[in-house]
Amino acid sequence: MIPLKLESWMLLAFGLFTAFWGLDSFSIYILDEAKNAEAAREMWENASWFFPTFNGEPRYDKPPLHYFFFGIAYKLFGVNAFAARFFPALAGWVCGLLIFFRVRERFGEKEAGWAYVGLIASLQWGIQFRLAVPDPFLILFLTACILKLEAFFQDEQHPKKHLRLASVYLALAFLSKGPVALVLVAGTGLGYLLLQRKSPQSLWKRMLDPMSVLLFCGIALPWYFLVYYHYGGEWLSQFVFKHNISRFSQPMEGHGGPFYLPFLFALGGFFPASLFLFLPWRGRFRKLTSQPLLLISLVYIGITLCFFSLSSTKLPGYIAPAFPFMAVLLGWQVKGIKKLKGVFVTNLLIGVMLMAVPVVIFFGRDLQLLYLGEELSVPLFALLLAFVLGAFLWRQNPWRSFLSLALGYGVLRLLLFTEILPLLDRQNPVVLSMPYLETSEEVVYWGSFNPAFPLQLQKTIPAWVPDENSDAIIITDAKHLESFPAQFQEIFRAKDPFENKETVLIRQMPVLP
Repeated sequence: MIPLKLESWMLLAFGLFTAFWGLDSFSIYILDEAKNAEAAREMWENASWFFPTFNGEPRYDKPPLHYFFFGIAYKLFGVNAFAARFFPALAGWVCGLLIFFRVRERFGEKEAGWAYVGLIASLQWGIQFRLAVPDPFLILFLTACILKLEAFFQDEQHPKKHLRLASVYLALAFLSKGPVALVLVAGTGLGYLLLQRKSPQSLWKRMLDPMSVLLFCGIALPWYFLVYYHYGGEWLSQFVFKHNISRFSQPMEGHGGPFYLPFLFALGGFFPASLFLFLPWRGRFRKLTSQPLLLISLVYIGITLCFFSLSSTKLPGYIAPAFPFMAVLLGWQVKGIKKLKGVFVTNLLIGVMLMAVPVVIFFGRDLQLLYLGEELSVPLFALLLAFVLGAFLWRQNPWRSFLSLALGYGVLRLLLFTEILPLLDRQNPVVLSMPYLETSEEVVYWGSFNPAFPLQLQKTIPAWVPDENSDAIIITDAKHLESFPAQFQEIFRAKDPFENKETVLIRQMPVLP
């Protein structure tokens, strides 16, 4: 095997750096992240390996695979934000490696560099793998599964070892987030086979492998049977009907939108590299069926976007599984970069948008004081101009020009995580209320509360009971104050910076004789 060039080693190292730097620079506060991280803490604390809970109540939302990863990290690093996000960040880096080395094998090292840089530059890719949620594992195992299917199709002998490994990865994806993994992979496999012109019947027969089916069922299904046996109809109602079928058939939590919204999510989420995918190149897809990696990437992206276009619930993160294969298409573009029209203009547009960031930071100081509490460092963000300058100096070399800009977007991603989000994090009511709660012997809740509280306190929070929690601090939302059945003293109040909620801490006042 030809050794990697120094430039490739540096790219992979930069990707590793951006994956882990500042993982704990802001607390776990977002609703989904808080619930998943706390559920993992409770699972390991209570040794309830197969029946996840949140704040002591059954959590039916997702399968349990990611809780095991979080729990291992808690054992290694303690219960904190870095530990909860460690394996998601590792999953993102490994996923990038899988794409890099497969594109290098099929198209070349330069093309692999483009594909990898496309992922580094994507802001959403960076965010997706810095959250303690199941999506990073779904994306990793789906990517590994599709690449194994590609290896099966690429080899003329169609060795079943690739198919069987693909079934293992599919099972792990199924244990990460449920039936959506099976839908995307089955749709991709079916679409690929339907597009084959040469002896598709033999491929069909080779894919009907009993051992692959047994491997999938043996890994993926036992937990589902076990949890159904334990919880019965309640789990079926919540997990299958509410969190899967209902999420597809009707918008949940207001996350709806027009059918084309996932396509806009893909364009914006994979920006700036997504702009290159639209550049004209005559004959780009000629002899498509002879390029299994290219064909399966196109089919998988199409299936992912179409599926979530049909889904009533639409979120930016839903289409992130397509990003690794959009990176494959980006690498393929390089093979015909001399035929592409508009490369210079595209790099110019990407550079202007990057150059605008420090300008916005400079002129937006009043807004920074209002929302962040202090001004951002203009000289620090002005460093981004160095990458724009590099792109200008290399303007005759499309690869180096885009590389400079992509690295600039990678640095911008780091500045978001280490400079902007920590300032926002200081404004969240969970962090602000900790001095009151950490000194209280008893903490309870009334009505509802921010899900980040149990993880921050590292304990479950019981509901308030009259005459039993008279000395406790009570966490609640402002909307529940009118229904509180006793006189109380308000201790703390703060608005949520992201949602229309207001956290309030109260204490029950003693009843006078």
